[in-house]
Order: sequence, then C-alpha cells, then structure tokens
Amino acid sequence: MLSNHFADNSTRLSKKKIICWITVALYTAALPFVILAFRVIEQHFSPQTAGRIPLLIMAMLAAGYAIVCIRRKAVADCFIILATGAVIVFFVVTFENGLYCSDRLPMAP
Repeated sequence: MLSNHFADNSTRLSKKKIICWITVALYTAALPFVILAFRVIEQHFSPQTAGRIPLLIMAMLAAGYAIVCIRRKAVADCFIILATGAVIVFFVVTFENGLYCSDRLPMAP
C-alpha cells in the first residue's frame, strides 16, 4: 500500500525530469548560435580571449555549484565532483596547447 507522500514525490520527480530534458533540448538548439557568437568574439578580440570564455563559464558554474552544495550541507559529495571536474579541465587546458602546434601535426603528402 502506497502512501500519499509517495505519489507526491513521484509527481515532483517527473516534473524535474521534464525540466531537465527541456533544458537539454534548449542547450542543443542554442549550440549553432554559440558558435556564431565565438566567431564574432574572435573577429573583435584575439582567439586566445575567445578560448578563455569556456574556462570562465566553467569557473562560474563551479562556483554556483559550490554555493548550492554548501547551502545543502553536502560538501563532501560536491567536493568529489568539483575535484574530478577540475582535474579534467586541467588536463584539457594543459594538453590542448600541444594539439595545435604545427610541428606536431602530420603533414599532407
């Protein structure tokens, strides 16, 4: 026998799923416009400035995530996620510079 609390919780969960999928759809639909925005930024500023924008966005999202985690008092779980994300970002930023060196790219015959 299910309680009334279970029915209310499942309705709230389905609303969260719907909101999550709508957010994913909007993000996917916005990607072509983001590419156009990066091209405009590269025209007005240097490519290095445009390349730092995703890093800045990641830092702002991480700060917001940390604030939410501190308010929910789930610091340990959030620290694991933030540390893993920081390691991934560090390796991407470190190894990205080596990908675009002209001496490392294979030459076309």
